[in-house]
Amino acid sequence: MSENQAKPNKLVKAANSLSLGISMVVAIIIGIFLGKALAYLYPPLFWVGVFFGVCAAILNVYKAYKVQLKLLDEDEQTTK
Repeated sequence: MSENQAKPNKLVKAANSLSLGISMVVAIIIGIFLGKALAYLYPPLFWVGVFFGVCAAILNVYKAYKVQLKLLDEDEQTTK
C-alpha cells in the first residue's frame, strides 16, 4: 500500500462496529415479526421466527469476523 492511500481511521472502524450491532438487532427484530406472522397459524411457531432471527444475527457476526480476519492478514502482509 502506498503512502497516498489512506488507511481506515478510527472513525471508520467504529462505524463498522456500529453497523454490526445494528444488523444484529435488525435480524432479531425481523425474526420476531416473522414469528408473530407464523403465530397466527400455530402459536408455538413464534419461537421458530425468533430462532431464525437469532441465527441470522450469529451469521452476521461470523461474516464480520471473516472480513476482519481478511483485513488483518492483508495488514500483516503489507507491513512485512
